[in-house]
Amino acid sequence: MQIITLDDKDFPHLLAAFHDGKEIGRYWSKGCAHVVCATRQFVLIGDSENPAKIAIKPARNIGEAERLALQFLSREQERGNEVSFEAN
Repeated sequence: MQIITLDDKDFPHLLAAFHDGKEIGRYWSKGCAHVVCATRQFVLIGDSENPAKIAIKPARNIGEAERLALQFLSREQERGNEVSFEAN
């Protein structure tokens, strides 16, 4: 995963993708909620509805992005974090 912050020139584009993406689920770690979204190009993870930084992972298509997001959430659940999956 790559971390993009407010200082990055691509941040506004990725923040728009985060808001427009399909929410796959959320997890809670260290008292903070994290939102996991998928688009046709990326898996995006932000620490709130309007994050100051976004973790991204490229994907070839929406199907791959959704699979990667579900795998990520499953790993967080295995680590003992509370996870909620969005209904399809």
